[in-house]
Amino acid sequence: MKYLLILVVLVTGCTGLEYDDEVTNEPPVVTIVQPFDGATLSNDIEFTGSATDPEDGNISAELTWTSDIDGNLAFRQPAFTTTLSVGTHLITATASDSDGESGAATVTITVTD
Repeated sequence: MKYLLILVVLVTGCTGLEYDDEVTNEPPVVTIVQPFDGATLSNDIEFTGSATDPEDGNISAELTWTSDIDGNLAFRQPAFTTTLSVGTHLITATASDSDGESGAATVTITVTD
């Protein structure tokens, strides 16, 4: 008894290349535009910056501003304050992307009377 076996294999969409499908989430890149590092200012201060995320794009609207002396200053931007304590402050702008990665930038400013 003889049997004839015909096997047909159809493969589509395969290039023969292997790839790593693991995606790495990169943190946002934060830049403080204003005030500049080392500035001496009276107590009428505007904070502006930018935040760009490789996955989410422009997330500048998500910036959070803090002072090492006075704590939370503002959420969003541009932000303004007239209530910073006199002294030297480390100002931090922070942004988080949709996957929870955070990026930050800092400047040091001196507030006078």
